Amino acid sequence: MKVFCYFWPIKKYLKYLLLLFFVIPRVGFSQDPAYYTIGEKEFANLDIYGLLYDESTDVMFIATNSGIYAYKQNNFILIKGHKNQIGNSFFDLDQNDKGEIFCSNLSGQIFQIKENALKIIYEPKGGQGKFINYELLPNNKIAIVFYEALIFQNEDGSFTAKYNIENQLAVDGDTIHLFYAFSYLDSKVYIHGISKGHNHFIVLDESFKLLSSKKEIRNSQTINRIVKQDDVVYGIRNDGSVLGNGASLFENFELQEKERIFSLNDSTVIGLNSQKGFRYLSLNAGKDTLSATPTFFDEIFISAHAQLENGTLLFGTFGEGIIVVSNPLIVKSEHKELFLGIATSPDNEVRISCRSGEIFEIKENRLNLVDKVPHNVDNVYYIPDLDFFKKLGYEDFVYNDSRKTFYHSIDINAVDSSFVFSSDKNGLICDYWNKTKIKNIFFKSSQIQKLKHLFQASRTTSSVWNPKDSLLYIGTSTGLLYRRLEDSIVSELRFNNQHLEVNDLFFSNEKLLCATEKNGLLIFKNNKLLFQLTENEGLLSNTVNQAELKGDVIYLVTKNGLQLYNLKTNEFIGLGLMEGVEPEKITKFALSNDRLWLIEKHSFLSLEIDKIVNHTNEQQIAKLYFDSLLVNGHVIDYSSKTEFGFDQNAFTFYFDYRNLITKSETQIEYALLGFYDDWKAIPSTQNIVEFQSLPVGKYTFLLKASYRNQETETFSYSFEILPPFWQRWWFYVLIGVVGAGSIALIAVYRIRKLRKKTKEELLKKGMEQDAINAQLKAIKTQMNPHFIFNSINSIQDLVLQKETLKSYDYLVEFSKMVRTILDFSEREFIPLEEEIDFLDTYLGLEKLRFQDDFDFEIIVETNSKSVLIPSLIIQPFAENAIKHGLLHKEGPKKLKISFKHKGNTIVCIVEDNGIGIEEAQKIKYRQSNSHKSFSTDAIKKRLQLLEVQTNSKAHYEIENQVDSEGIVQGTKVVIILPVKH
Repeated sequence: MKVFCYFWPIKKYLKYLLLLFFVIPRVGFSQDPAYYTIGEKEFANLDIYGLLYDESTDVMFIATNSGIYAYKQNNFILIKGHKNQIGNSFFDLDQNDKGEIFCSNLSGQIFQIKENALKIIYEPKGGQGKFINYELLPNNKIAIVFYEALIFQNEDGSFTAKYNIENQLAVDGDTIHLFYAFSYLDSKVYIHGISKGHNHFIVLDESFKLLSSKKEIRNSQTINRIVKQDDVVYGIRNDGSVLGNGASLFENFELQEKERIFSLNDSTVIGLNSQKGFRYLSLNAGKDTLSATPTFFDEIFISAHAQLENGTLLFGTFGEGIIVVSNPLIVKSEHKELFLGIATSPDNEVRISCRSGEIFEIKENRLNLVDKVPHNVDNVYYIPDLDFFKKLGYEDFVYNDSRKTFYHSIDINAVDSSFVFSSDKNGLICDYWNKTKIKNIFFKSSQIQKLKHLFQASRTTSSVWNPKDSLLYIGTSTGLLYRRLEDSIVSELRFNNQHLEVNDLFFSNEKLLCATEKNGLLIFKNNKLLFQLTENEGLLSNTVNQAELKGDVIYLVTKNGLQLYNLKTNEFIGLGLMEGVEPEKITKFALSNDRLWLIEKHSFLSLEIDKIVNHTNEQQIAKLYFDSLLVNGHVIDYSSKTEFGFDQNAFTFYFDYRNLITKSETQIEYALLGFYDDWKAIPSTQNIVEFQSLPVGKYTFLLKASYRNQETETFSYSFEILPPFWQRWWFYVLIGVVGAGSIALIAVYRIRKLRKKTKEELLKKGMEQDAINAQLKAIKTQMNPHFIFNSINSIQDLVLQKETLKSYDYLVEFSKMVRTILDFSEREFIPLEEEIDFLDTYLGLEKLRFQDDFDFEIIVETNSKSVLIPSLIIQPFAENAIKHGLLHKEGPKKLKISFKHKGNTIVCIVEDNGIGIEEAQKIKYRQSNSHKSFSTDAIKKRLQLLEVQTNSKAHYEIENQVDSEGIVQGTKVVIILPVKH
């Protein structure tokens, strides 16, 4: 595994770690690198023996006593085992320069993890002795170490014993018959071997020829791992003595029992203890002594380790999951008691208060208990050189202490060295120093007495003093109040003309910061709102508990954790696991000149302000992996398939953002162009986006990840859901052609049949030719069809006349009308505008039938877009007017339809200049077997139901139109319809 990082080599910082852990007394504290844990539930009953993080795929591999697991898609996935593997325990995960990953088991089987399964690379043979370990060589070959053999991989992948019982390694006249350690470092092979009389520290070149050796009288002390640190190669023996290249460096290093030594990189060595935790080993100045830090995680068995390129450390445990140390230089101190308050001086003198009443000092790398009061201490304040508190027995840090008659304080504001405002939960107290004694009084003058009286009835949350304008602000349960000392007028600072519920107040650079309960963070200047920060801008919560301004950066703690906001760039500053912080756990903070001090419930830590504000070591966003696409539950090849049937409309997209450090702050963003264009955000812990039932159309799915101000490349996949064949343009053309052809064929068939029948009758009965013609004419008259068939005939005629464009236009109109009828049949009410468009299409097709003899007019005297009327009611009346009124009229035929809004109804009038009601009835009676009009009874029934349903008029009336002489000039239908808006 390649190793490169920002925080390493840790050798540079080991002296500070050593100083921190040797000098600072524990005082009930434990101090470890800031960390978090994953896989606690998944590995609660498993032992972890090996860890590896594949930087090329962001997949973590875990070797356990129950197989190999891969961590991706937020799950631990078991790698498929091999049928010939011996046991389920695996060790020594490693990766070569080609990215291939290997592991081993106790029997000496070597496996490669390939395509989520184990593949056996090497099977041990008899006569090799106990398996020690394997090493990946720079040429991507493998060296395998047994007690009695060194096995090397050949170019063809096979393995050959370089040294074994038959061909032993000879060094200084001794033959090495047992191998205890083997390491490949700096193009050299380092071996710890045993002959009959000596221990040997052997160095070979790349071709395994002897370069040098160091031998000593054989004893029971052996080396199980050879490491490199600061260009020095050495191995630590079981008794703590160190055997180096050419000579022993020193003796009696205090090696812990069963401690296993590993190189993290060229300058850092780590020791894992079989009983508890881990520690760093360090070659000191002159490289003649070896020392170690105290043990980290001294209550946890650290069984395995791995290091990422960015410096993150991973530690495996037995039954407690995987510990992730994102920034090894950030040390978090924990205490059994609950931390309540923190304050710091500009030069990092720090006080922390506890629920137990303990006050701790962190100063000059020392952690001391400085005081213990008989009650909990909620807050501690840094107020230097104030006579008032000096007289009470405080130094530069002030806190509630009932023994000093200073108790229940919420905020302290110093006007000068002898005049202090202290707010408590019941109001404001004005304190000053008298030459003879300390007094807590409620007034300095009559004006102050009134101020006290006003505030005494309110619960106080915070207060702050503005020295420039001599204004005192105090947050109460009734709002944010303020006044000048010399005035008697108390005013209220309101927001949107409402009382402000304030949790914390801070004044800096003429700006008043208000951390509110419901309105996020508010900044006022001269009592005018200057800025608001809420959840809409990315605040974790609109409940803000603490806020301070330093330079252009706002530091604040919301109900959901710590955030930093840059007023200059109007952006949040990234703060998270990369900096060793879990923001959601932070309860309070304090700022010095150069450090941000943070407390959680039972721990505290500090960060360099410059590094977090200016992102000195900014972590780069990792890759977003697109895993697969399922359509209707089936995996499809999205690289080649882009078209789907109308019933293939359930799409599931799988993806994964795997980076351990940036994952908690990263968001996944996606959009589906053609369905909606705006981006939607989901947490990186979500690995799936589903669209259950997409309509017909063209779409583009976009996917990306964002971390702080960085984004991944956008994944794009375009696809189309095709309509059913009966909704495609060619199908409409086909229907028209087939329909016209069918009618023509039926007509031809009927005519042929009738002609045949007529000919037979002529032969039999000797009927005259004119009778035959009359019969044919009658048959044609019977073919007077429904409107739709007439429309198709008209279209067919245009086709035969080779008026292709015109026939296509009418066919489109005809198709549009049929689709509209299907659409309207599904809806009870439709916009009036759509009804008018439908009537216009229908009457246009009727005009095609009548040619120039028929004209129609539609008049609308209302807003047709905002009014909804019952569907498919007007058209039957128009059809009746044409079929029974205009069809039998000679000369010009006119139809007029008008709409007018009246109250909560629409009045529709259908007028024609046809033959009138009586004549139409006579014709209908005579032609009882021909065209049958729509059912007036059905329309009447529907209107009656609508009247009951809408509690509005719904009916129609039919009457003749007559002139002044009583002559019928046509028919008039008045239809009253209920409307919706």
